[in-house]
Amino acid sequence: MEKDNVITELIALIHDVGRSMRQGFLRRKSTCGANILQWHALSLLVEHSGMTMKEFADAMFITPPSATTFADRLTKLRWTERRVDPKNRKLVHLFVTPAGRRIFERERAKMSTVVRQSLRHCPLADQRHLLRILKRFHENLHVSLTQQS
Repeated sequence: MEKDNVITELIALIHDVGRSMRQGFLRRKSTCGANILQWHALSLLVEHSGMTMKEFADAMFITPPSATTFADRLTKLRWTERRVDPKNRKLVHLFVTPAGRRIFERERAKMSTVVRQSLRHCPLADQRHLLRILKRFHENLHVSLTQQS
């Protein structure tokens, strides 16, 4: 019973940490003009440069027509660009522009600073322990999600 209570508390805490980080980003929105979904899309494209529109739609969990509209906004902001595949003109790939990458790096650095300041209040041993736990949690989460597919 105690293990179930701890797991329930951990789930709530994970949700709260995620919500706090999103709220922190939204409070600072004016610094780059991006909303949370645009930030997510930009980070996805930085990690997976050259995604096709279909891959982008799937990764964002939106329909292809919505992905097109969304990509239009990012392109209008000059954060991304579309390139037609030279081998298959029906395929369009999305790439982050240098301006988009600068915004992403700047905002990620700001968020990292906030997290770094928060973690500095914890002893190094606690930081290492948290790191081990989060790595194990991330691995187990990936396995659990893969098994559900």
